[in-house]
Amino acid sequence: MSALIRYPDIVKTSLKIVSSNPPESVVAKIPGKLASILVKEHQLVYPGQPLAYLQSTANHEQALALLKQLQHLRSTVHTGSASLKLISPDLQLGEMQDIYQAFYMYYMVSRNSKHGEERIQLMKTMNQLISELQVWKKQHIMYASVKGNVIFSGVVEKYQP
Repeated sequence: MSALIRYPDIVKTSLKIVSSNPPESVVAKIPGKLASILVKEHQLVYPGQPLAYLQSTANHEQALALLKQLQHLRSTVHTGSASLKLISPDLQLGEMQDIYQAFYMYYMVSRNSKHGEERIQLMKTMNQLISELQVWKKQHIMYASVKGNVIFSGVVEKYQP
């Protein structure tokens, strides 16, 4: 090649750099404001790790804890070892509050009843509540899709109530 190009000739060309690990953008599933950023710049994160909460009428920690409890209850209800002692009527669940109140009512009734109809209604409302909580979780919590370090691009502002 040096026989064809003599110094100081300039050869114009394009350059493309390919990385084995390109940056991954994290985009909210719904429009909204950030309520809380759960990671720091340059922090190492893993797939599935929560990165940020989007503003919601529900309390994020309460909604996530309830979802975990309900999933556990659903997995143990057929073994007869089902127990949900931490249920509270005072959870702040925003748009899911109505279905939670129906579930809570069936939960309280079925605890003291031996009739199968109350248990059936409890299971139906529990499954509906779990579904709504899972949809809410996908919409209001931003997760890491790959392992890597967090780099904020642009202006990141935390929602100030």
